[in-house]
Formats: sequence, C-alpha cells, structure tokens
Amino acid sequence: MLTTYFTRPATRAGYYAGPVGPYLDPFTDWLVKRGYCKDAIRHLLLGAVGFANWMQVAGGDLTSLHEGVWNTFCDHLAKQGRLHGTKGQHSIYWRGAKQFTEFLRAQQGIVATKAALAPPELVAAFEHWMQIHRGVKPSTLITYRQHVMDLLSSLDPQPEQFNATKLHGFILTYAKRNGRAVAQTRVKAARMFLRFLIATERCQPGLDAAIPTIAEWRLASLPRYLPPADVERVLEACNGARPIDIRDKAILLLLARLGLRASDVASLKFDDIDWLHGTFTVIGKSRHEAKLPLPQDVGDAILNYLALCRFVWNGRWFWRFEGAAMSRADAVRAQPNPLHRCPLAYASSGPRKAVCRPRHGGQ
Repeated sequence: MLTTYFTRPATRAGYYAGPVGPYLDPFTDWLVKRGYCKDAIRHLLLGAVGFANWMQVAGGDLTSLHEGVWNTFCDHLAKQGRLHGTKGQHSIYWRGAKQFTEFLRAQQGIVATKAALAPPELVAAFEHWMQIHRGVKPSTLITYRQHVMDLLSSLDPQPEQFNATKLHGFILTYAKRNGRAVAQTRVKAARMFLRFLIATERCQPGLDAAIPTIAEWRLASLPRYLPPADVERVLEACNGARPIDIRDKAILLLLARLGLRASDVASLKFDDIDWLHGTFTVIGKSRHEAKLPLPQDVGDAILNYLALCRFVWNGRWFWRFEGAAMSRADAVRAQPNPLHRCPLAYASSGPRKAVCRPRHGGQ
C-alpha cells in the first residue's frame, strides 16, 4: 500500500488516479520481495509513475509495449536532463522505469521491452577486471561505465591510438562544462580504465599519468579575506565619539592588527597586556602561551576605551556591559559582534582557542 511510502493523501490519490494506479500495489509488493528498502521503493515509484505518464502522453498502452519504446523513453529522459545523475550513474527515473517494465514483463505478461544496449566487449572486460583485481562494487562500475564509453567514443575505439594530448584534452574539455565533483569522477574512471589497458597490454605504458588532476585547494570554499583598503574603511566607520564607537574600534583593531579570533578578544583580561614591554599574551593550542607585539594604534584605542568608556569594575575581565548586570552564562550566549552593534559579552572560563594569523592581508 502506498500509505507505507507516502504520508500525504493528495500524493497517494494523484498516483492512484494516474495510468499507473492499477499496478502500484502489486508493483510495490514485487519490489519488497526483491529486497528493496522503503526509501528505495519510494524513489523507484517516481520512475514508474513518470514512465506511465509518458506512455499515456505518447499514446502508448502499458498492456502492450512495442519494440523500441524503451530507447524512445531514454531519449525523452535525456532531453529533460533526467537520464543520468551528477556522477554519470542512471537516475532514479531511469531505474524506476526499468524496474517497472521488468515487473510488467514478469507479473503481467507484457511483451518484453528492448533492453538497453549491453556495454562494449572492452568495457565489459574492464568491469570484470575491476571486480576481480580491485574488488570494486558493481554500483561504482555503473557510474564509471558512462565515462569510459564517452572516452572511447570521443577519442578512438582502438586504445592503441590513444596519446597523452588527446587524453589531456578529453578531461579538460569535460571539466570546463561540468562541476568539480563530476569531473573528479571522470578523472577516476579514465585513470582506472587506462591502468586496465596498460595491465592487459592494450595501450602504451604510462598514459595514465597523462590524466590531469582536478585542482581542489584546502579551505578554498571559505570567504576571501578583506583587502587592506576595506579593513581601513571598516575602521573609519568607528571613528565616532560615542562610547560604542570607541569600544568597537578597539575590538576591530585587535582583530585586524593582531589577527585574533572573536573568542580571544572576548576573553581579554587586564593581565594579558604587558604595557611596559608592549606585548600581548594569548593562549594557543595545548594551552601554550604566545606573545604578540602590541601595535601603537591598538594600544591607543584600548587606552582610549579604558579612559572614556569603561565603568568602574573590580573584575579581571576587560569588557563589560553597558546595561544591567548579566550572568556569565548569559554573556557567553550573547557573543558580541561589533559589526552588528551588539553588546560585548564576557567569555567563558574554559581554555581559549588557538591564535589565528591575520587573514586580511594587513600588518
């Protein structure tokens, strides 16, 4: 019953009202007997419904599938971009329709549809070699298959004609049109196929080194640092005479000039600053102390804050609230952000984070 796979009554009613409706319950029972889990069955039902709806629009009949209807349906999926997934594997729409047509043939006595073309002999040998010598799963080989077949059709069906220039261009052309993840999958598939060809003496040794690696820099997805000019504009925005401007400028200078983290600034104590020697102490990894120089403009901003803005306070913590008293636990939950004009909070008594070097290109 569809109630096991779809909770919305409108979804179930729409499926039952469509051309696939009479087949849904026996089809789901057939899938359960074949060992499919709940989520897999829900995905396969999408493909079955899509195939039945396409057949109705095309004027076909589910009780008689003529020869070639499967290839026509695959062309329809390809035009919609639903034939393959992002990694080259067949989509859930293709797999669901494939299982549905097999169900019709096995359970309903429908004429078998024309099966998808078997992989070329060389590709089949590659997949067998990968299973025997590398222990690769069939699902991974299905993902690789489309990339390998594209390699053979784009370059040459005869691997003896492969050369480094053609292989290099094949990967780069594909990488320019597709995302990094799918391009990396093509690199893996092409490199493993070439190693198979080399091991079976079907191509020149060393050609696997001609497959370029798709660059992926560590932390490349993080936001880019602010250029020095933008940092100075942010600091100039806090040149006002209000107490909050004076406080925020001191905070921003600590972040910009010393490269501290927000937790380092929030947990600042009077004992951390050595005014006599012009140094600043922070606790790094493994609770090792690190001394940083205290620039003149940072020291001036801190002194200005202490002289003009700070209320009388007997604690060791550097910053204080401008309003009513607040517990340390509440203060930690209200972490400050001077860019958002939020009150600055006290830090927790736990160990502070490691020192973070400046990322903005400043001093």
